[in-house]
Amino acid sequence: MRMIDGKPVVDTGKPVTVHITPTDCARGSKKDPEKCAVALALKRVTRCDQSRVHLGCTYLRFGNKWLRYATSPSLKAEIISFDRGGGFYPGDFRLHPMPPALRLKPAKQKSGEKRSRRAANAAKRVKTEKKKGEPRVLHRVLGVRERATAVT
Repeated sequence: MRMIDGKPVVDTGKPVTVHITPTDCARGSKKDPEKCAVALALKRVTRCDQSRVHLGCTYLRFGNKWLRYATSPSLKAEIISFDRGGGFYPGDFRLHPMPPALRLKPAKQKSGEKRSRRAANAAKRVKTEKKKGEPRVLHRVLGVRERATAVT
């Protein structure tokens, strides 16, 4: 089992949307996963005890466990720009559950211990839940060159 600071890490099953404000961008520290603009916004929005934002994954600590999310490509681009000395533009970003291929492996079963049929089947299938009616969060990258237009 993966641990951070002696607390277990578990993959989450639900996405979370974070709204990053200009205040978060101004207060954030470059190259610091715990004090960057995103980490500050996540603590404010989710009321988690601690947050760590990395390029590949994001961790939120609630009590005695860490929840692991996949860092979205648009958020990753903003983090790279911010860490390299550019600006971080405010906006809405969504953190998704880790894709099935990157999920943490469940703890190994002890020898002689049987799993119930229900638990065995649940371990085999991976459910990705998408709530109906939930709006898709799109982030437009600002402060960059224009998109190319088709020439006819």
